[in-house]
Amino acid sequence: MTRTRTLAATALTGTTVAALAGALALAGLSGPATAGSVASRSAVDDDKVCVDYLATTGSGSGKIDVTGSVTSLTVSAPEGYVIDYYCVKSGSSSQGDGPRVVETTDPHPASVTLTYETTLKNGKTVFKDLSHYSLHYVPAAGTTPSEEPSGTPSEEPTETPSETPTETPSEEPTETPSETPTETPSEEPTETPSETPSEPGPVFATNPPATTGDGSFDWNWRYPDPTCTALTVPYPSNFPVDQTTDINVRVRFPDGSTRTFNWHANEGVQHTMSFQFAQHPDWPAGVTEYQVEWTQVGGSNYHFGESFHNAAIANPVDCVVTDGEVGPRAVTSLKGFSSERVVVAAGRRAASDRVLADALYSEPLTLQRRTARGWRTVSTVARNDGRAVVRYPRLRKAGQTVRFRLHAAGSGLATGETSKVLKVRVVRSRR
Repeated sequence: MTRTRTLAATALTGTTVAALAGALALAGLSGPATAGSVASRSAVDDDKVCVDYLATTGSGSGKIDVTGSVTSLTVSAPEGYVIDYYCVKSGSSSQGDGPRVVETTDPHPASVTLTYETTLKNGKTVFKDLSHYSLHYVPAAGTTPSEEPSGTPSEEPTETPSETPTETPSEEPTETPSETPTETPSEEPTETPSETPSEPGPVFATNPPATTGDGSFDWNWRYPDPTCTALTVPYPSNFPVDQTTDINVRVRFPDGSTRTFNWHANEGVQHTMSFQFAQHPDWPAGVTEYQVEWTQVGGSNYHFGESFHNAAIANPVDCVVTDGEVGPRAVTSLKGFSSERVVVAAGRRAASDRVLADALYSEPLTLQRRTARGWRTVSTVARNDGRAVVRYPRLRKAGQTVRFRLHAAGSGLATGETSKVLKVRVVRSRR
């Protein structure tokens, strides 16, 4: 038996609550599976690998392996279909990295960004390498991919044979065909469609419970940090079913405005759910950059973007949309630039530094010198495949201390970075 819940999505601007944007149906919360249906409805295969939904339900991607070190992967359903749930696996089940089945909110997305988050004991979220995944598809709202094959053949054969044979064989063969054909089609078609819809529903893997020392529910349970595309919440297996499912995500846009997007249902869930930001009815169209700065999950005292038990506040997730792909803005790194205090003789220059800059950053670096009017550019430093050689100017005046730093300007894809300061003391030359 499948239970359907309704999840309402609303948006808030600042502290003002906007009107309800509509109802979002969350299907697929299956009741207890019978012994005969476990094989076809199980979310995972022996709890070691994800089920091949294409083979078991006839509508899915199949089990697809991920090669290389990949922690985030955006995947899409075929045209006319959306993803209502999926399974993703990282490492070994014995190490807690086994298959994880995630339900998406309705309206279901045509694409999802797969990640495998783990929250460490210190509260830090770690994204692990993906091993494989399996997607389940359903027709998108307003599309009819499943009706085309059944509608076309059903009308052609009915008209042609119905008129020609009716008159001639009406007296002799009436008895023979009237009984034989009526029995066969009446039983076979009724059985087939009645069983098919009951098989695809997922059986969600059980998440660890959140308990205190005395065994009661721990309201301080933590969930992983949001990504640029979604907040994925692995609800504990002992999450109170009478606790409302209430999600708030506050996003800051380039013009300085903030909006809080809300998902709400009157009953709790006890499996993993993914709240896809772009699927919210009030998500602005054409946005190219934004920051996810705060989240709230009903039933947990932890809020991303706030101090929790005196811990440091997590930085906002800085996001950028490039060629339709959403991802975090790259954090520029500068490695190899010396920030130690050095001494050079007048008329000489400090030794060159070999620097490794983030490969996503494509603009030239600038070497800057501190003056009475602030930092001024001394020279530009070309990069070659992320590598650069910083050469300092010749310093002629003894008795001075000159300060240098290396600067990487930010861009649409990278945050930018400024190195620590190198202090160069100039002394008299010994002849």
